[in-house]
Amino acid sequence: MGNAIPLVAAKRREIDAAIGQARLVAEDGKRVAAEVDKLTSDIVMYDEIITLFQSISEERQNDVQAKIQALVTHGLQTIFGEDIFFQINTASRGKLAASDLVIVSVKGDERVETPVLDARGGGVANVVGFLLRLIIVLLTPNARRTIILDETFAQLSAEYEPLLAEFLRELVDKADVQIIMVTHSTAFDEVADKSYRFSLTDGVTKVATVR
Repeated sequence: MGNAIPLVAAKRREIDAAIGQARLVAEDGKRVAAEVDKLTSDIVMYDEIITLFQSISEERQNDVQAKIQALVTHGLQTIFGEDIFFQINTASRGKLAASDLVIVSVKGDERVETPVLDARGGGVANVVGFLLRLIIVLLTPNARRTIILDETFAQLSAEYEPLLAEFLRELVDKADVQIIMVTHSTAFDEVADKSYRFSLTDGVTKVATVR
């Protein structure tokens, strides 16, 4: 009987460790699944912007391409600094025209082009994805100019949030769009027309008006 208690305790520790490991695996699985969903959504959206761009008549393509590049670049530079650009590279592949969306980083004489889907650091891809979705709305005839963002900028570093907030305010005022944003950050309260805070207490959701 004296040896049973240590054995039971040791087995319990093994079981607890196994449960902990299983939970970690499950959480990793959820994160991977979420990342796969995000990448799938991004790929679909990038295909949409390329299809929309290529559907425009050849006479207008250069003008539209320049405007898309200018808007996305303005957003990137407003938030991240002057050494980053957005670019649409067009080329012929066989008998088909192809377009690639890239981020261009310039440091001194060095120029690096990175496909948008690979530009994951610092929330750059989040900002580009949002702006391309906005462009789809602006270029689609009779589209409702309302964009809903659900933690869209969750990967953006906190240091960039105030600059992003100012840029979103600029977009709303100049592009005549409405943005409904769900976020854990308070950096956007001051620029919002309306801001609400949700909290959960004893299973009851409470809503407080911030602005």
